[in-house]
Amino acid sequence: MSGDTGGGTQVLQACDAELNALLGRLPALRFASLSTVDGRAVLAAGRLTDTAVERVAAVSSSLLALGEAFARETAGSSYRHTTITADDGLIVVARVPSSRQRLALAVGCDHGGNLALLLGCALDSAATLTRIVDRAA
Repeated sequence: MSGDTGGGTQVLQACDAELNALLGRLPALRFASLSTVDGRAVLAAGRLTDTAVERVAAVSSSLLALGEAFARETAGSSYRHTTITADDGLIVVARVPSSRQRLALAVGCDHGGNLALLLGCALDSAATLTRIVDRAA
């Protein structure tokens, strides 16, 4: 979180606890990453190298921007999340709808994961992260 966030350390600790709890809810989950929408890594949990954490943050930012533009142009609506199905697993990138800070949550699981479960857990976690960040006001 930005340095001017009141109670920043407690917010980061609570967000980190949520990412780790998310990993515990789905055995197939490989990683969970929280980043700013402009592509800066905030926190990550799971199996990501330091370099991968930065790349996931940057790609999450790009997917959010593309998703927002696509939703606006095609549906005249707001973006919520993107799902990706890959040969080796599933990924969800979701907006964390905080009123205090623009954040993105990216989660990925291996081929043993279930898209509906991954999406549900990601959106529930995004809501929890929103409450944590907004409560720090």
